Amino acid sequence: MSILLTIPVSADQEDAIFSHVFEGKELGMVTDEKAWMLAHARKAHPGCKILGADLNIATLEWDLTIDEK
Repeated sequence: MSILLTIPVSADQEDAIFSHVFEGKELGMVTDEKAWMLAHARKAHPGCKILGADLNIATLEWDLTIDEK
């Protein structure tokens, strides 16, 4: 069963977003952001798998689609 879960971005990802918005730098996923997302998702849904992730720049959040096992 797929579930939509919203979590905050990491501090490093937040810095990358600010650099993108205010300095015009290229935006990408920072190192360890996948581990950050999985750790947050598994707090609420242990053993889940992330199927997709969409970055919401306006709210500094990840919208995750997870599969609960």
